[in-house]
Amino acid sequence: MPFDLEKLLPTLATWAGENGSLYERVYRRHKTRWYSPSCRHGAFKVYAEDPFPTDPAGGENVLQIWTEKDSDEQLLLVTSKCLVCGKVLLEGRLKTPDGNETSVGILYILAKNKFTPAPKEVSDAALREFYDRGRGNSARRC
Repeated sequence: MPFDLEKLLPTLATWAGENGSLYERVYRRHKTRWYSPSCRHGAFKVYAEDPFPTDPAGGENVLQIWTEKDSDEQLLLVTSKCLVCGKVLLEGRLKTPDGNETSVGILYILAKNKFTPAPKEVSDAALREFYDRGRGNSARRC
């Protein structure tokens, strides 16, 4: 049975952590319409420079792998970028059991991209120096 693309979620929220940093992205479902203000160029390439961590089981630039209960195909969501407007997209590729991949086009467009860097490591000596410097200034004011 083929993979049913009509059952895809309207929004896709992904979170990933790497070395204490947090990546948060929200994608919205792409529907091709002539009046759509979002990317409708159809010219895209794999976004190899994307800092978002990928699924190690999927291979190069595969963000997620989806399967359906009654389907023998897998849907690979590959991070791509539009060559015209530069928007980050998720391209869908159907992978059959024999390993062949077929592109199904743009499925999601990036709506929110948030990066929170890892908190800085502050040494005990630096904290003690900061504390002592603060105490010395307040003692002089009295």
